Amino acid sequence: MSAPSWHLSVKRADFAKALRSVGRAGKDVLSATAVLTFDQNRLAIDLSGNVTQIPASGDWPSEVRLPGENLELLARSLPEEDPLPLKVEGERLFVASFSIPCEWRLYSRAVSTPVSELIPANADLFDLLMMVARCSKEEIDTAGASALVSNAQLKLDHMCTKAAGFLGAYGVSPLHLRRLCEEHAAEGTRQFRESDAKAIVQIAQAWCILAPMGVDPMEIKALMDNCLRNAWK
Repeated sequence: MSAPSWHLSVKRADFAKALRSVGRAGKDVLSATAVLTFDQNRLAIDLSGNVTQIPASGDWPSEVRLPGENLELLARSLPEEDPLPLKVEGERLFVASFSIPCEWRLYSRAVSTPVSELIPANADLFDLLMMVARCSKEEIDTAGASALVSNAQLKLDHMCTKAAGFLGAYGVSPLHLRRLCEEHAAEGTRQFRESDAKAIVQIAQAWCILAPMGVDPMEIKALMDNCLRNAWK
């Protein structure tokens, strides 16, 4: 018995532009699952809320899923045929003669998910953990973000283990620190982003010297921000 197959036809320029558009998502977001759907005249590529649509014709499963990083591979290896034939057969997505692994589904679960709205294009670890606190596993899976969440949780475990290494003499464990981080994510409260890494180091170094004088890290940050604003005046 032959494997079922589905076929679409798209303009090469449209498909190449769509892949570039979705590929501009943040590096961490590329570990999410890309979801390709078809509504009888348009092919949509959704990577954790980074969505682009192009005209297409043919037939398609309810969903075709593939790792987000494979979109970059596909963009670099896009065949020259125009229009481009897309085919799903077995567990592979064929673009002309080029193919990559995929998963297809014959239904889309009727789950309304806020995941895409909660993950910005430049999402960092805190953004992802905040989304986990607000969405169910089914909502996360529907949005193709399961792998993204798994990677985020592994990263948090590594960070907490490393941080606990400085505090072990006080009985502070990685689990204590993980719970602390998850509480902040659930509340959506933080003062710094991962992109503030350089400033965080500078503030920490200054605070190590000034802490005995009652100075708080956020006071140093506020002073830095004020001085920067005044420098632009």
